[in-house]
Amino acid sequence: MQILAATDFSTRSNRALRQAGLLAQASNADLALVHVVDDDQPEALVDMEKREAKRILAEQVSVMAELQGVKCRPTVIRLEKDRNTTSDKGKRDDREKEHFIRHVLVTRLRGCLLRFIACRSEAEVSIVVG
Repeated sequence: MQILAATDFSTRSNRALRQAGLLAQASNADLALVHVVDDDQPEALVDMEKREAKRILAEQVSVMAELQGVKCRPTVIRLEKDRNTTSDKGKRDDREKEHFIRHVLVTRLRGCLLRFIACRSEAEVSIVVG
């Protein structure tokens, strides 16, 4: 089994990572840690942000007690936006795409968590959303 935990490095995300680590420990699952970097800035800044995000993810894996003993796969993804969009319409399209992506991720994650909980009928599982 695999668990996906997305993070923006906020306090709330750190709490969610800890919960995902505990869930992974309890179910002997692999944990994919994901951070998304927007590419709506100069290339040099995007590259720097990716390097820094990789460093922070690696640090979190090494220092969070809840992630110890869990097979973690830290990943940084670059969110590439459509360069052919124009001004206000382009901005609106980008917001709609981002809203759609969030909706799909949340819906799929909820479905996975509910299926996991249903399969773990012999154990009580609590999910805390920060």
